[in-house]
Amino acid sequence: MSAIRIVTIIILTLILVAIFSYFLLTYLLYFITLRKGAWIGKYVKKVFHENEDEYKINPAWWDLQNAQKFQIENDGLKLSGFYIKNPNVNTNKLAIILHGYYSDHRDMNIQAKLFLEKGFNIFCPDSRAHGESQGKTISMGYFEKNDLKKWIEFLTNKFGKDTQIVIFGWSMGAAIANLYCSGEVSPNVKCVISDCSYNNAYEEFKCMLKQRKLPSGLAMFLLNQGTKMYGEFFLKEVDVESVIKFNKVPTLFIHGEKDSFVPSYMSEKLFDAKEKGYKKLVKFENAEHCMSYASDKEKYVNIISEFISSYFK
Repeated sequence: MSAIRIVTIIILTLILVAIFSYFLLTYLLYFITLRKGAWIGKYVKKVFHENEDEYKINPAWWDLQNAQKFQIENDGLKLSGFYIKNPNVNTNKLAIILHGYYSDHRDMNIQAKLFLEKGFNIFCPDSRAHGESQGKTISMGYFEKNDLKKWIEFLTNKFGKDTQIVIFGWSMGAAIANLYCSGEVSPNVKCVISDCSYNNAYEEFKCMLKQRKLPSGLAMFLLNQGTKMYGEFFLKEVDVESVIKFNKVPTLFIHGEKDSFVPSYMSEKLFDAKEKGYKKLVKFENAEHCMSYASDKEKYVNIISEFISSYFK
């Protein structure tokens, strides 16, 4: 066999190996981060529920509520959400409460109870690929903002055009709320509470890798490509910071200064980038990710109560 032929075979083999490796790695990174059943998601959920007492989370609270299950369809997916009518007051005020990455409505008992006590009805949807909603890909807000739009249309049609809505979002749920409010917003939405939102999903994953001293350059490039090939969106496109300038909805930003999952500077960037409408940023000095309530319950409740009182009589 001639030397030229051997070199040609080697080069073609290397090209094939490179192509195979590219597709394998892009799928693997997508699979472990944003696919339903993702390994990283399972780990996050495990850590979260092992520390329920510290977070003050009580999923069993929902078993004691007379919650009604609603369902809609979007993008061919059946999505589920859970509604609690306030047992103490007849009201047109509605709090839509959005959970975080690899969580579901049952982890939002703190906020649900808070808004019930403030005289609101409650609606907590399970995001696509979470809880009882269908879907294979977690898009970190890219598609979920459209699901939220569908839910608001459904809820205002069901309960009346005079329904007054506050949206509360936790972590990924906060990013979803901010993305939705940066587009075409229902006039029924009076204000938004954004608790620990990231400014960009790509930057959030990159930050997590850097914090753990893992190489981020090539991994993030491959993950961004993988989300497009297998999830039909680029992770970089989930850029809350670039669109929040269009958000006119009064927004309360909350963040823990010791957040090691979504750094507090991300909410600072969102606060600075929001150009229209009222905005307020409150940081909790000793709070980890989504633990502002746990770190200072009185301050947390008072800040939210004061904020919503300006928009709901």
